[in-house]
Amino acid sequence: MAALLHRAGAYARYLAQAIDGLSAPLEPIRALTRHIYGHEMDTPDTMCLAGYRNALARDGEMLPRTKLGAGTSRPQSTRQLARSSSVRHKYGILLHALSSYVRPTQILELGTCLGVSSLYLLLGDKEAKLVSVEGCPHTYAKQRSHWRTLLPAHWARADFHCDTFDNFLENNTIENIDLAYIDGNHTQEATWRYFHRLWPLLSPNGLVVLDDIHWSSGMEKAWNQIKPPTTGMLTLDLWQFGLCMKVAGPESGHVVLKY
Repeated sequence: MAALLHRAGAYARYLAQAIDGLSAPLEPIRALTRHIYGHEMDTPDTMCLAGYRNALARDGEMLPRTKLGAGTSRPQSTRQLARSSSVRHKYGILLHALSSYVRPTQILELGTCLGVSSLYLLLGDKEAKLVSVEGCPHTYAKQRSHWRTLLPAHWARADFHCDTFDNFLENNTIENIDLAYIDGNHTQEATWRYFHRLWPLLSPNGLVVLDDIHWSSGMEKAWNQIKPPTTGMLTLDLWQFGLCMKVAGPESGHVVLKY
């Protein structure tokens, strides 16, 4: 109940502050907003995503779950996990739009789950390469099985890892990240830590997307730590996602956008 009350209050505050991004004071934010508001997925991408979601919805195999961060350790069927933990289509379209806007060479995703968000990101730019990390070995194995069977062309552009996020970031060298998506271990300390590990690794004009920034009081605290004006960074609140844009020069600013 406390969590539901928190989210209701957070959403009311978001609605009270949200503006149309086309009237934002900074041109980089207006340019991104024009792209987001006008973005539509083409028919092949829509059909690909629908087919993958339908395949997950038909999969009733029970999966053990490894508790990581604020997640659950209760076993779930694949279809239940897809329904409860995969990105909603509205925000999947936003990931697709952000990928097509940034035109990334290198995408890093922390939190693969069943690979639905991974697919939105890769479909957004057909030349991008994706590195994605999942902490639960059972979810990781299921996702790999489905991708190899159902999405062989996209499988070739993706590199999936089973590891904790901290361990992966400590033991792998990844530089010049154009687009990073953080969707896992939804705790204040971990979110703050991942962001500050990744921000220096971003390419010029790179983008970090933080998921569920209003999901809990801890996540809001992490977002409030990240968003204060910092030279060379613009932050955008789109309710579910927090965006951190790296920009050249001394610009800084924060905007709450309607989405």
